[in-house]
Amino acid sequence: MFLKIVIGGLGGLSVISGILQAYVKNIKWWSGMILALGGASMVVSLFFTSTATLILLGIGLMLTHVSAIINNYMMYGKINKTHHFARLIGAVLIIVAQWMAIQ
Repeated sequence: MFLKIVIGGLGGLSVISGILQAYVKNIKWWSGMILALGGASMVVSLFFTSTATLILLGIGLMLTHVSAIINNYMMYGKINKTHHFARLIGAVLIIVAQWMAIQ
């Protein structure tokens, strides 16, 4: 149950963040939509209990990472490697936990 809250919260907040940031033009609109699409994929993954869950979750996390890297580079002119490495570790932990939950 806790894992579903984490995934749903992360996905839902990514959808809201992507739409709002694209709307107020903090980031490029297409990057905001990538973030929102990734978040939506994470939320949709909650409705499955098979390998589709892992595929949708992986796609969602990958899209949010790509958007975060693009936004980081566009806003600061460089990529914060430590931040994105921490995001990668968090994503791997979420995928492993979800994989263990559906076994």
